[in-house]
Amino acid sequence: MSKTPEARDPLQPLHHPADGPPPLEGEDNLWTAEAERELKKIPFFVRGKARRNTENFAAAEGRRQIDLETLYDAKAHYAR
Repeated sequence: MSKTPEARDPLQPLHHPADGPPPLEGEDNLWTAEAERELKKIPFFVRGKARRNTENFAAAEGRRQIDLETLYDAKAHYAR
């Protein structure tokens, strides 16, 4: 018997490896749509690092959601 792969939701965007690891269950609302759009402007070869740094910064600051302000604050923090 061959095992059939799980059907993928066609409306769900594909995950790109350069974006870092896929979000864990329950983390899909961590990033606001606006922050995700801004993140997509970052070149793919550093986008994963930017995502991880921003998520680590947000966790350290106790922020439950990543918005544009969090993204820019993390950028400033890691630029030091």
